[in-house]
Formats: sequence, structure tokens, C-alpha cells
Amino acid sequence: MGEIKKVRIIFLLCILIISACEERVVTENTNDSFGIYLTRDEVLPTHLEALSHIAPADKPLISLNEIVSYTWSDHTILLTEKGRQILDTLSLGVYGRSFLVCVNGSPKYHGAFWTLISSVTFVGTTIIITRWTSGIIRIGRGYPIDFDTSLPDPRMNSDVETVLRLAGKLR
Repeated sequence: MGEIKKVRIIFLLCILIISACEERVVTENTNDSFGIYLTRDEVLPTHLEALSHIAPADKPLISLNEIVSYTWSDHTILLTEKGRQILDTLSLGVYGRSFLVCVNGSPKYHGAFWTLISSVTFVGTTIIITRWTSGIIRIGRGYPIDFDTSLPDPRMNSDVETVLRLAGKLR
């Protein structure tokens, strides 16, 4: 019975150590562990699919510091007041503005900020920006609607889910 207790204690200690290391990865550099970045070279949304690599800007437009919570089931993000103000100052044309969702600076998927006044359709991941937003945005699929639901959903990225969960932002 003594050996079984020792094995259990060692097992529990291993789990605690792994857990602590996992938490440290997120908390050591919270600003950069998750972010919505503009593209470095202001790539047009219509060119996103054609490029093999798209570099993010040096700093995230929206980081974990600007996110109160992220609801995974519908990809709704509740922003802080600062986050809402950042998006209020974002300039958009009718052709949108490209973004990259990154984990630790590595792009996981791309999309476009879009405006409701655009008459241009877009097949891809979108964040609709309105000037009267209450600080809630949603990462959706397509504008004005999702045109092809048979394609895999890039928003269901396990790295993104993990970093949001570890940061305590996931709902």
C-alpha cells in the first residue's frame, strides 16, 4: 500500500508541474500569446487566399489585455473599453481590412474586418465593425452571410482555444 501512495503522489506532482508550465507559457508574455493583428503589408482581403505566407504587423491590434471574454460556441468577443476604442479608430473601406489571428506571433487563420455599409461580398472569416458597437464583436464566416458551410471552420483552431482557456478568457 505504501508503494501505491508514493506512485499516486509522484503522479499528482507531475500533473501539477505540467500544469504550472502550461500556465507560465501564457502568463509570461500575455500580450503576445493571443492577438488579432493587421497584416504587415496591408494585404487586401481578396488576396489572402492566394498568398502562401502573410506576415503580421509588429504588434497586435487586439491582445488578451483588450479581451474580457471569448465565447467559443459562437466566437463572440467581449472587449474592454480600450479594445472598443481601438476598433472605433480602425479605418475600413468597402473592401475591408485584412487581419490575422495569431498565437505566440504565429498566424493560425486570417480574415477581414468588414463594414455593414459595404456592398462587396466576402467569402472568408470576418469581423463586422460598426461605430455603435457595445464592445461585443463576433468572428463570423463571410459577408453578408457564410456562402460555403462545407469548408472547414478556421475559427475552431485548438491552439487558439488553448491559449484563451489558459488566459481565463474562454467561456
